Amino acid sequence: MFPLAFHIPLAPSPSGRKCAVPHSPTLWQVQGGTGALPVLLLVVAGEGIVKRLVRLAVATGYVVCAWAAVAADKTVHDSENGFSLTYPEEWTTEQPSGKTIRLKVKSGEKGLTCRVSAGPYDPSAPDSPADPRALFETEWSLKDWQETVGAGFNSAEFSNEELIHFPDGYPARIADMDFRLTDSDSSSPGHAKVALSMRGNRFGLVTCGLVSDSVEQTKLMWAPLAEQADRVVRSFVLDER
Repeated sequence: MFPLAFHIPLAPSPSGRKCAVPHSPTLWQVQGGTGALPVLLLVVAGEGIVKRLVRLAVATGYVVCAWAAVAADKTVHDSENGFSLTYPEEWTTEQPSGKTIRLKVKSGEKGLTCRVSAGPYDPSAPDSPADPRALFETEWSLKDWQETVGAGFNSAEFSNEELIHFPDGYPARIADMDFRLTDSDSSSPGHAKVALSMRGNRFGLVTCGLVSDSVEQTKLMWAPLAEQADRVVRSFVLDER
């Protein structure tokens, strides 16, 4: 349905090789806030820990301090490009590359790299959806993931696909993606959590992932980071305009 691909350069893999990670739409592209999101304590810590923190906070009168200590996140709202993303405040920001990459943040040298692409698209272009909301809410499929985000990778498989909603109820789609990046003499596997939406005449895509030298290494690296990646990706909001 969608001859749409996403392309951005990626930092070197653990072996030092540089790859190209698909990310920026090549279709629907035309020339040319949201406040801070609440962080659920039950996501950040186990339920028992939260209950103890709440009891301690009530007993000592430091409810606000207890919240801040557990939920040390920051929300970046890009009003010019119309999106927001919430991530741990200790993450570092790097200069984004590519025409539509608006934000790039990293959790550490061997951790997650999250990128946000956002910008206008042309609703009148061939194969543009007549009703983006209906597309994401009722018509989306794994095939659509493959033809949009997956089309820019050497190979990509999607799983755990589901419908999510922004705080105001507008739909988006989220999934896990196993992918492979190949250049002239090497191949690097990776895994990412991705979310995608289109709203009005704008698109938004966020990916949080990593690459390594083997599938087994990717799985080991991803396991302790999966919950954090999921939380960051689900915080993504594409503004109403």
